[in-house]
Amino acid sequence: MRGLFTNHFEATWRAIFLALFIGIMLPIRCFVNHEYDPGLFGVPNFIWNWLVYGVITYALIIVYYKMSMKRPENHRYDDKGEN
Repeated sequence: MRGLFTNHFEATWRAIFLALFIGIMLPIRCFVNHEYDPGLFGVPNFIWNWLVYGVITYALIIVYYKMSMKRPENHRYDDKGEN
């Protein structure tokens, strides 16, 4: 438990993904709607909001992947003579 917040990179990304998780789990009207609220092309607005949230989540996953692959500890087992 003590080592959870010592690495700034991991702590920052943990907070970002935890905020995304909490944001999607809250019963906010833009994600949960029990009445028909038409949006673009007649698709309910909460569907569009879920799609936007999904795109944001995937974009952040890609950013996290690119940033983490630049870190030296992720290249510990790379073969040194092949490249």
